[in-house]
This record gives sequence, C-alpha cells and structure tokens, in this order.
Amino acid sequence: MNTELPVKKEFDYNIIGSWKNGNPFTIFYVYPKDDAPFIIKGGANDVKKWMDKYNTPCIYYYAYFHKGVHRGGWCSNIKNVTDGDVNLYFSNEYKPRTTRDYGEYRTGKIKIEIFKNNERIFIKKVRRIPRSWIKELDKYI
Repeated sequence: MNTELPVKKEFDYNIIGSWKNGNPFTIFYVYPKDDAPFIIKGGANDVKKWMDKYNTPCIYYYAYFHKGVHRGGWCSNIKNVTDGDVNLYFSNEYKPRTTRDYGEYRTGKIKIEIFKNNERIFIKKVRRIPRSWIKELDKYI
C-alpha cells in the first residue's frame, strides 16, 4: 500500500536568504472535505497565497523548516459561512497540577473546537488528529 501523498503544487524556492525575508521552506499536508489528500511545497508566502485561493473546506498540517529544525501545527481554511462566522481551532489540552505544584501539564490530547458567533458549539478531544477530513465537522460548516 502506498502511503505517500501526491504533490499537487510545488513552488520554486531559493534557500539562500529566504529565512531573513520571512519565507522559510514549508510543506502543507492538506486534507480536503471532498477530494483526496495532497501536499503543497515551497516558500511560505507562495503556499499561503495558494491556500487562500483554495475554496474547498479542509484541514491541514503546516511544517516550516530552518537549519534542520521544523515547526508546525494544525490549521483550517474554514472561514465566513453564510449564517455567521465559523472558526475552527486546534489546541493542546492542559490540566492544573496538584495543589502543591504550580502551573499546568499537557495531557497529550488535542482539543478541536468550533466557535460560531463567539459561542462554542462543538468540542472534541482526540489523542491524534486523523489524517483525513473529520466527518463530525460536516454539520457545522
């Protein structure tokens, strides 16, 4: 079984001086609602412009690379829907420590939250984000 995602778009990228210009090399792993998943590669500015024009609702994992280190996170392109603003957030779940300890600790779960007109209408806690469209999101977008 081939598990590699196809590269849908690859932008030209010059590695010299790119980080200073705020344009690091990036890879977006895109999981659209109706289409097959795919990858977009290139400079961050070019990839973000392309994603802004992509109208199909999707979730994606972005990864920036610089000096052998990568940073990234989950995001979505779900924006203004006709009956109000819908925002989708991915965040780590934290719990307070015991009474003797200060601060919080990460539980290892990720919260998926949807806000519509500044009200939380959906929340799901998962151990790992699935590598496909999340079916529970269909009725909220």
